[in-house]
Amino acid sequence: MELIPFHALFEDAQKKYDLKKAFGKNAMFSSPIPVRREGRLYDTLFAYEIDYTERVPVITRPFAWLMLPCDGGADMLYAWCSIVDFINTDNYPLGSILAADLPKALSPSKVEKLRGELIGIYEELRGFSYQENLNSGQIEVIVRYKELFLQLCFSGLYPFYHSMSPAFFRWLRLPLPEMRTAHIPKDLANIGDYEYNLLILETLQQMTKQFQERIAEDGLKQKLFDDINEELANYRSGFVDNAMLSLVRDVISLIDSMTRSLKTFEGKEDTGESRGKLMKLFDGVITDLTDMLYRQGIDPYEMPGGDVQVPRQKVITTQPAPNPGLDKKIAARLAPGWEKGGRVIRPEHVSAYLYEKG
Repeated sequence: MELIPFHALFEDAQKKYDLKKAFGKNAMFSSPIPVRREGRLYDTLFAYEIDYTERVPVITRPFAWLMLPCDGGADMLYAWCSIVDFINTDNYPLGSILAADLPKALSPSKVEKLRGELIGIYEELRGFSYQENLNSGQIEVIVRYKELFLQLCFSGLYPFYHSMSPAFFRWLRLPLPEMRTAHIPKDLANIGDYEYNLLILETLQQMTKQFQERIAEDGLKQKLFDDINEELANYRSGFVDNAMLSLVRDVISLIDSMTRSLKTFEGKEDTGESRGKLMKLFDGVITDLTDMLYRQGIDPYEMPGGDVQVPRQKVITTQPAPNPGLDKKIAARLAPGWEKGGRVIRPEHVSAYLYEKG
């Protein structure tokens, strides 16, 4: 899979989706984290705000998150934390204030320069992320990435980085938020760069092992903890897996079919009490199915305006346009679209005018 550089993906997303307008002009975006999902690699970020009006800058808990497919082969995925969160909202309430504690020795210009280096190192690292049996060059990239990450990322945001991809930080051998830096003895200062970096990595590995032994009674408990944590993160990411997606679309098709049948009955003459009961039954079932989808965060929608808007609308049928001005305009709305957290599950079905010159 050929990966598109992160800076190109992010710039394209900013233009295509107008991120500053969508998330607010004061929104700050986290450093990207590579997330594997269903055979595809995503650059994943969250959005938060910094308040510089106080004597000491404060940051707010992330309010939204987004995923950019690294191969550019699909649309950006995103959601508001108030709708679909990626971390336990009970432990980290929306709107709460977090620690902002970058080293005081870093000037704004120095921070900007190091952030540029962090992105460059990240783009190199994501090309071999999650691989084992790394070579010396890859190990050096990992060590430098962790140094920059710990230096530039607010510690108050560590739990949110971890929740985006526990698997990545396990692969990176960098547990968060409990550990921030590794202590290297002073008598190792004169060792060559490569060996020095290896010692740093080995030290991190040893500290990670000790850390894991302290928080787990045995290996099985630790494995269960990690699996549950990752499954919870995947659940909170708000995306329906393939099996559930198929079921949801079947339910939507059933709602469409019953709605059409109900409209057919409404257009006929009254045939007595049985007709009224049948229509009431149909209407009740449609309501129950719609409520069931609503409880899963799946809502119907209709796009405003008279123009067909792809991909949120799909043209099912066409009909001749009486004049050129109606060409490719919506002639009729056949069925509402359905979405979950901004992601289209099934586009709105419409009929469109099509003008043909005589």
